[in-house]
Amino acid sequence: TPTARPSPTHCPYRALPELAGAWSEIELGCPLNPGAATIAAAYLPFEGGQMLWRQDNGAIYVAYHDGRWERYDDLWREGDPEFTCGEPSSPPTPVRGFGRVWCDHPAVRQALGAATAFEIGDVAGSAQDFVNGTLLLSPDGSTFVFVGETSTWRRVLPGE
Repeated sequence: TPTARPSPTHCPYRALPELAGAWSEIELGCPLNPGAATIAAAYLPFEGGQMLWRQDNGAIYVAYHDGRWERYDDLWREGDPEFTCGEPSSPPTPVRGFGRVWCDHPAVRQALGAATAFEIGDVAGSAQDFVNGTLLLSPDGSTFVFVGETSTWRRVLPGE
């Protein structure tokens, strides 16, 4: 008897144009939504990784240099102290939501170590969620690919 050939999956949404270069349909699957083309986002590099924030869903992503990532809810609210722990210093102490995650989770603080620069924030980020992960255009111009099933990530630099 003949075997049926699998038909390609039709995605109800397309990857945002500014994220399409980093999108791997095989790895991330179909987009779950049309994406957010202009969102407030922030980026902060550390000795052992980086943190990213996206305003549209209130998420903070912690990307470790060993290839793992974790997602935390941004619990910092306007009117809270800017510094959850510590004071202004060099290297800079993370502030607002980044500081809250860094201060409240000792394992995050230990794995990331000290911040290596000041936070970069902008309203030019883009984000889109997929069946198996998330793409986030960072204020530093790079695109972060967070793969959900394996909790791995990679960074795509501008022009790659």
